[in-house]
Amino acid sequence: MLGPDTRLEFLGIILDSIDMKASLPSDKLQRIRDITKSYCEQHVITKQQLLSLLGHLNFAMHVIPQGRSFISRLLDAASAVDKLHDCVFLDEGCRSDLRFWSLLLAHWNGVTFFYDDLVRSSDSMRFFTDAAPSVDFGGFFQGEWFAGSWPLSMSTSRKFSLNPAYHLYHTRDIPSG
Repeated sequence: MLGPDTRLEFLGIILDSIDMKASLPSDKLQRIRDITKSYCEQHVITKQQLLSLLGHLNFAMHVIPQGRSFISRLLDAASAVDKLHDCVFLDEGCRSDLRFWSLLLAHWNGVTFFYDDLVRSSDSMRFFTDAAPSVDFGGFFQGEWFAGSWPLSMSTSRKFSLNPAYHLYHTRDIPSG
């Protein structure tokens, strides 16, 4: 489409200025789902195959920023060999990251909302949370309370593993506005 519009595809990403969201076109999303799923259980692939996969995931991360934490092992594996035709061994960590991506892509609706880059702290958003393995979780967001119980399938040890991530997130340096 030529001319002004509130919804357009730019560099392979659909931008919607009314709903303030970005999404991947369904054909691109399906292609990334298929490619990721095809490598989930493979133990050996070529560096070229891995770099192609990483290119797809890197593109997806423009709209799925949650995936950024699950790519570093794949990048390390790609840098472990020199030539494109060399074999790369995908250890359990790499395959676990690929399974995460596959699961995320299978259940993700393909949409992410724009966020304000000027938000500097949870206080500026009026967003506060707390959680404990024994007493569930809850929070407050812009005047509204929420609370919930941990799924029974979530083991106690997994709940405890959230504590370091929480601590790291809340103790990082936040530049003042």
